Amino acid sequence: MKRRRSIRFFFWVLVFSWGSDAGAQISPGELSAAHAALEGLGNCTACHTLGKSVEEARCFVCHTELGKRVRAGKGYHATLRSQACVQCHKEHHGREFTLIRWNAKSLDHRLTGFELVGKHRSLECRACHNPSHIADREVAASRTTAPERTYLGLSASCASCHRDPHGGSLGAECTKCHTIDAWKPAPGFTHDRTAFPLSGKHRTVRCELCHGGAAKPVRYVGLAFRACADCHRDPHSGKFKERCEGCHTTEGWESAGRGFNHARTRFPLKGKHAVVACVRCHPASSGAQKARFVVAKFSRCADCHATVHGGQFASRRVGGGGDCAGCHNEQGWRPSVIPGFDHGTTRFPLRGRHAAVACVICHVPQKRYGPTVSTVSGMAFVACTPCHADVHRGQFASRGDGGRCESCHGEGGFRPSTYLASAHAGARFPLEGAHEAVPCDRCHAAGSGGVRTFRWEKLPRCSSCHRDVHGGEFASLRAGCASCHSARAWGATAYDHSRTRFRLDGKHRLVSCAGCHRTGVVHEGTWRFQGTPVECAGCHTGRRTG
Repeated sequence: MKRRRSIRFFFWVLVFSWGSDAGAQISPGELSAAHAALEGLGNCTACHTLGKSVEEARCFVCHTELGKRVRAGKGYHATLRSQACVQCHKEHHGREFTLIRWNAKSLDHRLTGFELVGKHRSLECRACHNPSHIADREVAASRTTAPERTYLGLSASCASCHRDPHGGSLGAECTKCHTIDAWKPAPGFTHDRTAFPLSGKHRTVRCELCHGGAAKPVRYVGLAFRACADCHRDPHSGKFKERCEGCHTTEGWESAGRGFNHARTRFPLKGKHAVVACVRCHPASSGAQKARFVVAKFSRCADCHATVHGGQFASRRVGGGGDCAGCHNEQGWRPSVIPGFDHGTTRFPLRGRHAAVACVICHVPQKRYGPTVSTVSGMAFVACTPCHADVHRGQFASRGDGGRCESCHGEGGFRPSTYLASAHAGARFPLEGAHEAVPCDRCHAAGSGGVRTFRWEKLPRCSSCHRDVHGGEFASLRAGCASCHSARAWGATAYDHSRTRFRLDGKHRLVSCAGCHRTGVVHEGTWRFQGTPVECAGCHTGRRTG
């Protein structure tokens, strides 16, 4: 055994004593560029052990960083402890030979101790494995490890590759809130677990508005949030000592009213005032975007509302010296409040049909008050004609009362007329007998223009309305029809036959008029009276008549 070792030792002494030519024939070939500094027979034992192959312990003499990871059971090489380094990294193949031959895309990254998931799957290797991300100081400072080529020294911590927008204030474990699939949203984070749970409009506010970013530093801890004024400007300029929550909610600044009770002010909101937007009464003051909530005047409607009546009620006692509250209330401007306003207190009380007429029918705008201001004062209402058209076209203007409509019509309606048949007794043509039952329009018919004739310049004669059934036989009589007839009946009850040439005696008294004065003698529909025979033979033909 001792003899074998002596021979082996002697062999190596001979090798070392020979020149380079002998060494070149003993060496398998040139080393790669990475190990070129170890070229030469004198450096063989740097990698080789006499009588043995290359051992990993010799490799780790130079590759100290890798040796530490292998011994600690970390990284890809730790999973290959059963394999010798030379099984993958072959030497003595020349300077241009590449010691590392592997396909990075086919590498199972789980063997490195860091599985690629989410967005990491699509990254190029050098996106992570580059000098700027080397966290291990020894690897970064190593003389034997080229930072631009090494795959060592990285940390599994997110902050080793990614900038921490939280500035370390929330710790280094990003996956507590974020996922590898995307930075936003952060499903692992809920503001409800913080000291400031988000509610209402706060839920939709962008994070950087409160926590900074871009133009201002990012802060996630140490923020002031106990009072609204810590983040929000006070638009009331400190006029209210109460906390904002007393009137407003996180549902929105304009939602004041849930917490604010206007009834506690000097102006409780009622009716239509309750639905008016706050800014209508509390607008922003000039030159600043802050609402005015201390209102000096509100005792009268005119402090906020324009007087649409043009001051027509300023001198009135009714309605509080012309104040709107005398006729209107908060339920609405229209209609005018009844009984808030009693038209009976005016010079024109509303009765009958007038009570149902819309105000604007009578109170229409006039130029002197403006195009939208209703006329109330100075209205003409003594007579009907300033508002109503005279449908009689002045026929009664010469009457003693000047033709006032009230003589025949009332406020209950234009029809029927209040002028009854009994009132006709005072006219120039009193109604008597059968005339009392005749409808008005039989005599007062519509003339030209549709206007009824009610007044005659001359009193009408019977022939003005009735047809002369006698064919003018009695036109010469002064009394006309009244000589024989009366208004009570058409029958000739007023006629005295004794005044004729043929006095009725005996049985002639019982004979009807038509018995002698036969129909159709003069013309159809008439009786003949003149020229009627007075001799017996003129009517009797020899037969006995009684």
